[in-house]
Amino acid sequence: MLAATGNLELTDWSRLKGGTRAGDPPLRAVELPGEALWVAAGTRTGMSLGINVWDYWNVPVAALLIVSIAAVGLALGGPMLALIAGLVAALDPVTLLHASNRDDAVLGSALLWAVFAIIALRRRGWGYVPLFIAAGAAAITRMEAVLLIVPLLALGPIRRAAAIAVAGVVMALGVWGARNQLVLGHFVIGSTHDGITLWESNGPFAQRSLSLGQVDIVSMNKTVMAPIFAETQDLDEVGSDVYFKGQALRYMASRPLDVMRTSAEKVAVSIASIHPDLPLTAPRNLAAMFDNALLLILAGIGLARFARSPMAIADQYARVHGGRAGGSRPDDSDISKHITARHSDISKQSDEREARGVSWAFAGMCLVTITLLAIGPAGMRYWLTLRGALWILAAVSISGRLIPRTLSSSAPALP
Repeated sequence: MLAATGNLELTDWSRLKGGTRAGDPPLRAVELPGEALWVAAGTRTGMSLGINVWDYWNVPVAALLIVSIAAVGLALGGPMLALIAGLVAALDPVTLLHASNRDDAVLGSALLWAVFAIIALRRRGWGYVPLFIAAGAAAITRMEAVLLIVPLLALGPIRRAAAIAVAGVVMALGVWGARNQLVLGHFVIGSTHDGITLWESNGPFAQRSLSLGQVDIVSMNKTVMAPIFAETQDLDEVGSDVYFKGQALRYMASRPLDVMRTSAEKVAVSIASIHPDLPLTAPRNLAAMFDNALLLILAGIGLARFARSPMAIADQYARVHGGRAGGSRPDDSDISKHITARHSDISKQSDEREARGVSWAFAGMCLVTITLLAIGPAGMRYWLTLRGALWILAAVSISGRLIPRTLSSSAPALP
């Protein structure tokens, strides 16, 4: 519709009302615009060139995801870590199977990792322009981006870059909200299917739907949904969203144990990446569990090595530079020793601060991801962003250690 008419809208009310009546207006904010803009751009490009671009349109998105992962690896550990992280990301079966899809989760994750890469590489000046654009684009593709970008303001060493990214988020959501105010009469910065998604993921049919493969299976049955649709028939788009959010919150408050059990199952199904409607011994589920178990083991080893890296780096620096300044040359002066020791302390403190910042960012990513899996739909695609961090940690495990690029370039020259 966007490519054909220039209007971002849908005409099918089946999910909110069970069908579309003659007087129902188009749905104008049922989806965030990021993916729609990208798909519409591909449609118009193909039409103008007279070719079918669909088999290739997501290649730039997949490339952005992989290159951004490698760029973060470069910032953390140098070229070798970047190479291994990029290869792990590119060869993961999940990438091979899903990154070719025109999917908001893939696009959102790619844009988010572009934000992380630009911040990690310490780009300044004009480098803030792509940071601003990527952050804004991520925010209007998936709301996950807002939850992961805004907390970066708490990390002191990157606060300026984080402020630029947050400004991009605020600008993009502000424009989206203003557009919705014009066409709907409501300032909506999310999407109007959030309510029914929350209800499907935590409501009375969630557990049965999950056992059948996904949380919206039962809600697709118009007979089952007839009593619900009777109450939404006369509601507008925003009213339906508010209705389903209210229903979801009331059910969650009245059945906390059932909701917690469903949440635990959704997290387990998502992390294992299995299809719950298939036996665990089905080849598809066995392959998914093996792939994820291997990734988690390698990432766990990498995380342990990363946690030890600041002290190991400082010790290596002291051995390489401190020992040389500490008496191996008889003409070394006391001033030289003091400068080297002081620089070693500063380097150690800087590495420790950066490691803590990365650790906090990773912990925040884990918390946001698990929370969204617990209250939202289930599936591998919903933790693709976190998977990017696991690819980098797996690369740390494979490469053996982190060696910051600054180690070989920041040593003080001896007199």
